[in-house]
Amino acid sequence: MIRSTFASLTLANRALVSQQLALDITAHNIANANTDGFTRQAAEMIASIPFTIVGTTPARPQHQLGTGVQVANIKRFRDGFVDLQFRKEQQLLGQWESSHTAIERLEGSLNELSTEGLAGSLSRFWNDWSALANSPESQASRKALAENALTLTTQMNNRHRTWETMQRDLDRQLALRVQDINNLTTRIARLNDQIVRIVGAVDQPNDLRDQRDTLIDDLAKIVNISYIEGANGAVTISIGGRTAVFSDQSFALTVQADPTNPDGFNQVMWHDAFRLEQTPPLDLDPVSISSGQLFGDIYARDTVIARALQSLQELGATLITRVNEAHALGFGLNNETGLLFFEGTGADDITVSEIITGDLDNIAAASSQSSPGDGSNALLIHDIQRELTMNNASATMEDFFAGLVAEIGISRQQAHGMQQNERLLSSQLSQLRQSIGGVSLDEEATNLIRFQHAYNAAARLVTTFDEMLDRIINMGIVGR
Repeated sequence: MIRSTFASLTLANRALVSQQLALDITAHNIANANTDGFTRQAAEMIASIPFTIVGTTPARPQHQLGTGVQVANIKRFRDGFVDLQFRKEQQLLGQWESSHTAIERLEGSLNELSTEGLAGSLSRFWNDWSALANSPESQASRKALAENALTLTTQMNNRHRTWETMQRDLDRQLALRVQDINNLTTRIARLNDQIVRIVGAVDQPNDLRDQRDTLIDDLAKIVNISYIEGANGAVTISIGGRTAVFSDQSFALTVQADPTNPDGFNQVMWHDAFRLEQTPPLDLDPVSISSGQLFGDIYARDTVIARALQSLQELGATLITRVNEAHALGFGLNNETGLLFFEGTGADDITVSEIITGDLDNIAAASSQSSPGDGSNALLIHDIQRELTMNNASATMEDFFAGLVAEIGISRQQAHGMQQNERLLSSQLSQLRQSIGGVSLDEEATNLIRFQHAYNAAARLVTTFDEMLDRIINMGIVGR
């Protein structure tokens, strides 16, 4: 087959088009150097299909001649394995960040670095009984005891109410997290649809894939996910082993009151309109949550704060029981006996009895009738301080509360340490991702010069071939 006279122009044109595309891609990289989630792109150039021509010698009857260059693909610099590792660390980072935030707030509410904390009030309460034992007829001692007891009970009430509020805040936050998850899965499904259409048209939806990857990063920080990309470009995402995104469909989550939870807190469920429309509505399936911010919120709500509330309630109940038992055996200045010093069942509702606050003479400091100078019963109540009434008779009330404070502090330190560790690992993986797919302006500037020179050389080829063709075309014009 005879080679076309204009083949060289076609070759030069391919070079111009390819270098121009490479310049456009470089400009696109530079324009998005500060765009979150953008991945560097590059033109993958290959030699175009060669042209077979008839040989010029009998020994070589034919051979192939190159026809230039073409862009085979617009490459996106992304490492799927690094992405997978980064998202796994993001799940753990989200979990420990949310846990640490909640536990830090819990620890801050203790205020035990101050003498005005609950431990200080409890210590003053016991000391006031000792002071009353020394001066059982003193109205000042009785008044100080009653007022400090009211302060102690108010602190217990407030502490319990504050921690319950923290639980309710985390419960409401659960619903907000679920809204974020549903929003992200819906957007990912829409991007799946667009990507599948473009891939089906044999094109490269690189920018759409960047947007989708950013959404998957955000989703991974909230809840534990697994994902896989199909040959058609669509990503299938599972949450806790169940599909949340398939092709252009997303499956929503919802929150529903947990019937097994005594406080009526929400649990995360798979939304199912069909089940909810039944009469009576059918139970929804729970979501298996093992990491992410969602898990951190649930852990702080149902484990850390719940355990602290239970311990505080136990402390209040023991204080009420033991002080009332001892107080009922004693006698007041008016010889009243069998009276309760505290009312309530635990830290949530403990208060000083109105019988006591209404008449301070009812405080039973004596162990026998008509003994105004007897403070032995007050001393017995003071000695309750040293009784092993908590933790299966292994700790005093003060030791028990100190242990609770220490436990919360240890939990916060653990959460802080894990958060810092995961933040470091995530940062390292993020830097690795940037080294692979991030835009370097210096490198792109170099590419601009490189592709510009190649483009100029291709343009010079066009000029050269044009001059050669002009000479050939006008060779026959002689004698004019």
